[in-house]
Amino acid sequence: MELLPHVEKLELILGYKLNITPEILLSKITDVIERQLQQHRLDVLLLDPAIVNWDRLVEDAAFRRPPFDPKQREKGFRDSLICESFLQLIEKSPKTPQRCRIILVSGDELLKKAVSLRINTAENVRLFSKIDEVKGFINTLVSQVSESFVAELTEIAERHFYKQDSKDALLHREDVIPQLNNRFRKELAEVPAGADSRENGTWYVGKPRFMKKEGRTVYWVSRIEVEATAYRFERRPRTPAPQSLSMTSTTSAFGTGQVFIPNASFSQAPPLPLSVSSGITSSAPLYAEPGSPGFTVYPPSGGLLDLIYEVERKVFKKGFTVLEVEWSVRVNQHKKFSASKIEDLRFVETSWE
Repeated sequence: MELLPHVEKLELILGYKLNITPEILLSKITDVIERQLQQHRLDVLLLDPAIVNWDRLVEDAAFRRPPFDPKQREKGFRDSLICESFLQLIEKSPKTPQRCRIILVSGDELLKKAVSLRINTAENVRLFSKIDEVKGFINTLVSQVSESFVAELTEIAERHFYKQDSKDALLHREDVIPQLNNRFRKELAEVPAGADSRENGTWYVGKPRFMKKEGRTVYWVSRIEVEATAYRFERRPRTPAPQSLSMTSTTSAFGTGQVFIPNASFSQAPPLPLSVSSGITSSAPLYAEPGSPGFTVYPPSGGLLDLIYEVERKVFKKGFTVLEVEWSVRVNQHKKFSASKIEDLRFVETSWE
């Protein structure tokens, strides 16, 4: 609906009615959603309002209990409906982990807290923040190791791959960040359509995801998200504007003409480079630290235009580039790690908001 006014502007420019009404738009969007549900084999949970404890929900809203946000105005009602739908699914599903596993994936901490307060000691229910965590959980289920074993090893693997202020961790010992910078230089410089440049900021290192166990060798995947900002360069008149430009004649293959030559008082030095630094810093549930190489971005040069206009760099979009590091380590009977090494480096995707 927010894009619909742009269609109306396009109709004015073209002088042609595209005949896209709100009703047609809603119908087509519904078709898109239905196709994606079928493509990904998703079933939509239907909420049964008759068995929702509305008195409790009203009280939660009044006292701003999860999933209602105490810091925002009236945020949480739709989250409550998701919570109730999920709880109804749990109620009518088998209760043992051997028969049924139920997982909620949500980046909303208040929603997860609301669910966790209601599921009591359900052994077959797990709450995750990212799909990536679900992959690791599924890998655990299909492997020949227990969930508790993997959970214990994950804590050790996390410190083994990366530990803040430690140069002995695998991330630094194997120069993983420089390797990623070199191998995926093109991907880390990619900009969205309409942008002129890109600046990479913080590199976030996620908790390792269990892949498989072969003998005493355990394989992990550590996901790294690189914070990115895309910019556009826009020109605007300089203040104050140049007051004096001299004129001279010149002859070229195209004939004789006149060009403007700025007086000495208006000569400009070449534009200074915008030094762009990127690093690693810590932020739960991802971990990182400073020290990643940066790069330089030059604003566009317009010759004489640079004397009349100045270039302003504006934020166009923000996003993340996702990379993965596959690594392995030998684990003895005392859960001690040794002989760790990098198995593979992968580019996953770049997404822009």
